[in-house]
Amino acid sequence: TFSKEHGEIASAARGEAKAAVVATIGAAFPEHAILGAEAGAGEAQDASPYKWIVDPIDGATNFAHGYPHCGVSIALAHGTDVTHAAVLDPMRDELYTAVHGKGAQLNGAPIRVSACTHLEEALVGTVFPTRGSKRLEGYLPVMTAVMKRCAGLRRAGACSLDLASLAAGRLDG
Repeated sequence: TFSKEHGEIASAARGEAKAAVVATIGAAFPEHAILGAEAGAGEAQDASPYKWIVDPIDGATNFAHGYPHCGVSIALAHGTDVTHAAVLDPMRDELYTAVHGKGAQLNGAPIRVSACTHLEEALVGTVFPTRGSKRLEGYLPVMTAVMKRCAGLRRAGACSLDLASLAAGRLDG
């Protein structure tokens, strides 16, 4: 059962994971900016053309509940272009990487998106607006319409892993 203690443990783990990522990137690239869900002291200034985008625990609610679908997401942007990205799924020991113009890989092997072209055959991943979001009411009719047409709709709770699954052809849309 989820408790306040689980939430506190998950929050501490997220902070420790972010600190480790920031320390590692900061040591290798001290002139780069590091962005994350929570800005912290010691991060590089916004003046750098290089910006690391970090989500130390994507799927934090899953993590806090012990649901095994969460990951680590890191990307590097130069100006407005994302040039490099990595998503780690520690539960499956899978590392997705991508370099702009050079494709994507899963554990070092090239991956491709699905060849599925018909919605009726497609397994589709999605996210839901949060329960307090003003967007939820408008989202529900769209979700219903898609559910009626596709082979299946999945909401797993870790966006970076959903996008990695799309890149690997595990999701069709």
